[in-house]
Amino acid sequence: MPNWSFVWVRPGELRDLEQRLMVVLDQLSTLTTKVNHIMSQITDFAAAVDANFTKIQDGIASLDNQIQDLQASAGTLAPADQAALDKIAAESAALATAASAPVTPPVPAAKP
Repeated sequence: MPNWSFVWVRPGELRDLEQRLMVVLDQLSTLTTKVNHIMSQITDFAAAVDANFTKIQDGIASLDNQIQDLQASAGTLAPADQAALDKIAAESAALATAASAPVTPPVPAAKP
């Protein structure tokens, strides 16, 4: 590999190289901005998914508590127990629906 101590360029060539470098730097800046925007969208999307999972986990815990309450009741199902069981079944169905619902990813931003 040669050791270049001096690089001789004509003034016009130097201006051309400077202009090309400025174009590259501008493109790099644009790409950096786009990457930051994309990462922000990914972060927002991940937060929405985490929030959905938290709601599902909370719903499951609530159902578990209600089931334990029903199991602790003695004897046959009284009308109030049957109503509680029906409520649990409805909430369970709602959770199953929520768990299977897709999370909509963010729409890509329009090109500037």
